[in-house]
Amino acid sequence: MLKSELILDCKEYMMVDGLVKKYPRDVIIHIVLRFPVKFLLRIKCVSKTFYSLIQSSTFINLHLNHTTPSTYDSILFKRSFKEDIEKYKAIFSILSSDHNDYLKFTYQDLDVPYRTSRYSITNDKLMGPCHGLIALMISRTTLLINPSTRRCRLLPSSPFDVPKGFYKSIESVGFGFDSVVNDFKVFTIYHVYTNDAYGYPEEGTKKIEVYELSIDIWRELDHVDQHLPVLFWSTSSILYNGAYFWITTSEQGEHMSHIETHHQMEISQDYNVYESWNKKYTIRGIPTELPLVVWKDYLLGFQSNSGYLMSYDLNCDEIKELNIYGCLKSMRAIIYEERLTPIPTGSQNSTQVEYFK
Repeated sequence: MLKSELILDCKEYMMVDGLVKKYPRDVIIHIVLRFPVKFLLRIKCVSKTFYSLIQSSTFINLHLNHTTPSTYDSILFKRSFKEDIEKYKAIFSILSSDHNDYLKFTYQDLDVPYRTSRYSITNDKLMGPCHGLIALMISRTTLLINPSTRRCRLLPSSPFDVPKGFYKSIESVGFGFDSVVNDFKVFTIYHVYTNDAYGYPEEGTKKIEVYELSIDIWRELDHVDQHLPVLFWSTSSILYNGAYFWITTSEQGEHMSHIETHHQMEISQDYNVYESWNKKYTIRGIPTELPLVVWKDYLLGFQSNSGYLMSYDLNCDEIKELNIYGCLKSMRAIIYEERLTPIPTGSQNSTQVEYFK
């Protein structure tokens, strides 16, 4: 940087910092709360006043509870690409809409800093957002991410193992925020079993492990109900109103015996009331096995059999191909909210928060 440019930057810095100090703090907060996170991260570098304000826990909490008309207009997509023979990299893309609901990129693509295998990209799970944080969960590995601030942390693996001769089969994983204890938690539900003399799995026991970020510790839950229903598949759960819901099967599996080649969308009018569920759409003929996300209650996103992201308009029955590609079955998507929430740090001997681009 030239000396003249450096002097100019210093003058602008002092001017902005002095200007901000002339206005009441409440007025500044009221104005700044309306800015998108991308802009907040930029003005944080403009002056000491902005830096201390935006870094403060008070402002972060105010921003967390402040909603704007565009809060729910973003979709975060995860997709993977082959980088080497057995190595794949994941990329995040954040899309938002204009006034005509046309999807466009909000940020440049973000490279997830950890490489995975072919098995992982088709069996991982994208969970969240919880206060702006998301979790990319791959079997026994959890990567906690804030895409807005570009911070991530690879959480420590569970220290619990199974005895020799026994095996662990993971049924479900999840991530959420426990408002009772004001803490983020990760959990794993798995089945511990052994094989009989013919090599077939014998009936085993269910285990549940929970990781609490505030104390950086994994623990096993005691007295787990061994009559829990069988979970349909590991990605069939959803976090809603602070509780997890799963698609389950009975031992007879009767309600799974008639799987048709179409998708149904149902809307619940009253939370926790079975009779309030109403079928809204029946979708036939779309080239996918697994829909990704429903945006604004009428636009269905899915990955086509050719690997491209597709949108299906439920109102006019129109399919469009978007210029976003990933390995087959590697796409995941969630409705995303930008937040400044910091990722809790681990203990000195634990994993730490990292910055990624």
